[in-house]
Order: sequence, then C-alpha cells, then structure tokens
Amino acid sequence: MKNNTTETKQQPKAAAPKARRGPASYVRTVMKPLISLTAALLFTGCASLPRSGLPPAEARYHWTVRHSQPASAAFAKVELALAQTYNNLPQVMVLRQAESGTFILHPLVSYSVLGYVKHARYSLKVVVGETITMEFELGAEVQYGACPPSSAMPGIKTDFMEIATRVAQAVGGTLE
Repeated sequence: MKNNTTETKQQPKAAAPKARRGPASYVRTVMKPLISLTAALLFTGCASLPRSGLPPAEARYHWTVRHSQPASAAFAKVELALAQTYNNLPQVMVLRQAESGTFILHPLVSYSVLGYVKHARYSLKVVVGETITMEFELGAEVQYGACPPSSAMPGIKTDFMEIATRVAQAVGGTLE
C-alpha cells in the first residue's frame, strides 16, 4: 500500500536582516572604555610617567647664600661641604676654579617611579664671592633619557635644597 502522505520539506527560515549598529552602540562598545582608560591615566598615572622634556620652572633651581666670610675662606668651606655631600666629588667635579670662586659639578639625583629607582644627571654651578650662588639644572634620566615625572619633582627639589642648606651652614650664612 502506498502512503498518500506527502512529506513536506521544511524550508530554512530566512535570516532576519542584521541590525545595523548605530552611534549609541559605537559609543557604548568603543568610546566608553577608551574614555575611561584616558581618564584613569590622566588622574592616576600621568603624574608618574616619564616625560620627554621639563618645563624651565622644574628644571632649574637657584639659591643664594648671604655670608660674612672672606671669599678664600668661604671657597674652602664650600669645597669641604661639597666633599661631605658627594662621596665621589673628584668624579663629579667638572671645574674647580679658585680664582673665580667657581665649582661646576655633574652628579646624579635619585628618584622613584612606580617603585623603580631611577637616576637623573644634573648640573650644579656654585660661585663663591661676597654671596654664594647655587644653580641646579636637572637633566634627563641616565638609562633611557626620559625626564623625571612631575610626581618626582618635590623630592628632587628637596634634595637640592638640602645641598644648598648644607653649603649655607658650612659658611655660617643664610639661605635665600
């Protein structure tokens, strides 16, 4: 006997057209994470990231010491204070000129970035006369050449001020 039923083949359903992603979807999936990441870097990380350059206000520091010592005696006392400050004074001293009362040094300053200790070279020019002037100019980090981040600047300035204070104390002067 024949089966009179006809088999119906199911036709595959036509897929619904894909919805186009609109601007709201783009903002939600792409822009929000990007904006969040940028905001996080701005508010937390950028202060500790190295920079390619320093503004002059952060690169140069200047102090003056008023004293009453004769220039030759002050020169000797400043040299002693520098020797006590830098245990490697002969290696970092570029110029020692008693006639003009000038010392030029190129030592290193240490600072921390994200838990790593870094070292930047700086120049210190000390001129001894009726007053003593000290000019510090901060340079780049030694290993990679990046400048210290802004978060390290207060500590570096404090280190420079301690050196200036030590020189002022050595000659019995006042720091300005």
